[in-house]
Amino acid sequence: MMQLRLLRVFEMAPLTSRQTVAQALKDEIHRLGGYVLNPMPLPPSEKLRFQFLAGPACNDSVEKLRALGWEPVLRNSGLRFCLSGTAEPCNTYEIQIEGERQPVYDDRVIRGEIATKERSSYEVEQVKRYLGLTGPKK
Repeated sequence: MMQLRLLRVFEMAPLTSRQTVAQALKDEIHRLGGYVLNPMPLPPSEKLRFQFLAGPACNDSVEKLRALGWEPVLRNSGLRFCLSGTAEPCNTYEIQIEGERQPVYDDRVIRGEIATKERSSYEVEQVKRYLGLTGPKK
């Protein structure tokens, strides 16, 4: 007897602002003739990696990304295997997309002698004595 396996369909969580920016940047890189290497949506801890085929068009595309305010960093140079069956030289770049930071609330209160700003009279007397403002104790 044959059993049918039904696939469960899960709803995707809404994209974060970082993932939305990564999607828009991916579209722009594709318009410039590049290839994005990361799976989308971009995982939280990863940088966006992409390739451009080496040549003058590569430099122009990277400069266009810099003009948009991004800082692509050259990761390495290598070969990209194209659909035509050839291996073309390419440059791999990556961009760090800043994510949302979780605010840290500092609600700690330090109490006690160390936390107070006023100094003990003994400490004040010793500092004055060291600086020569008062004579030695009698």
